[in-house]
Amino acid sequence: MLKFRRFRHTRGFGVHSPFGFELVGRVIRPGRLYSFYGYDALKRHARICGATPGELREAKFLLRLCTMMNPESCCCKTNLNLAPMACQQARSDIKFFAANAYNNADLLITDEGCISTDELAQYISKPGRILYLRYANKESANILFENLSEGIMFEGRHQILVITRSEMQKLRYKMKI
Repeated sequence: MLKFRRFRHTRGFGVHSPFGFELVGRVIRPGRLYSFYGYDALKRHARICGATPGELREAKFLLRLCTMMNPESCCCKTNLNLAPMACQQARSDIKFFAANAYNNADLLITDEGCISTDELAQYISKPGRILYLRYANKESANILFENLSEGIMFEGRHQILVITRSEMQKLRYKMKI
């Protein structure tokens, strides 16, 4: 049944939010012909730093996310070396915050365990925040969704994407990110 739910939402079908549907189609699961100008720069940088294909896939996802959401600031508290470059390819004037100043950033990219779940829940309590949590577990997903007042949460097998938006119904979808 879980596989069916994930498949149903794969291309946005069953996502009952226009914003969520657009996010799925443009960011999470774009078609194969969907390409961005920053992909080539990411591929070159991935070869130089020895990134895995999975890391390159995540960097492309972050590029698409930053292109659609257009955050003014970002904090990368993760071991994904391509994350800052992906954000910068989408927006050249993006401000980066130090790891301990993540509360000031519009976009927070982090790994499970780097920041406590309670602090992440506090981070998403403000509207206009974007959280991408890597290596996430089911318990963290449940806690974050409980503390989400308004916005949308996409839960993959090991990743969570939370976007807080004022005056938006609290929604949760399971799909491959």
